[in-house]
Amino acid sequence: DHSPHKASEVIAVELNLNVDEKKAVFRVLDETDEDPIMVIRLNQNWINTFGLAAANQVLDAIATFHMSQGQRRDEQATHLCFRFAEGSHINDCRDFLLNNAAYRNAFAPGALMLADIATFNMNYPGNLEPMGFCAKVNKIGIRRDDIQTIPFFYMY
Repeated sequence: DHSPHKASEVIAVELNLNVDEKKAVFRVLDETDEDPIMVIRLNQNWINTFGLAAANQVLDAIATFHMSQGQRRDEQATHLCFRFAEGSHINDCRDFLLNNAAYRNAFAPGALMLADIATFNMNYPGNLEPMGFCAKVNKIGIRRDDIQTIPFFYMY
């Protein structure tokens, strides 16, 4: 079993978080018993192409997805830690973003999709960089396998 401190260490390594981000993740894990939490680290290559304002629009859409007016799922660590009632809600949020043209640039093709395209001797014409890298924490007081990186910003 890992304490919130150990879990935040693991996530910091997996997502290459800076010290302030790691402290924020620890604070959220320490104060929350909700399950699961998705942690997002923005991809600087994506930011260089599309801009921080575009990233913030996507993060705000995640934060307010299926929330009551004025409520946000990232209130403890804005644009970093997002609380969901259950794991399937993360998938629902991802599907919503992926199917909305305003957010489509946040997604990049995954390895399988690129391999499929390559079999036709074609190149993918769109964005090749995901907007961010994500980890999901399933419980507080978690075991190692309850922290997993997830391909939130990849198309399959």
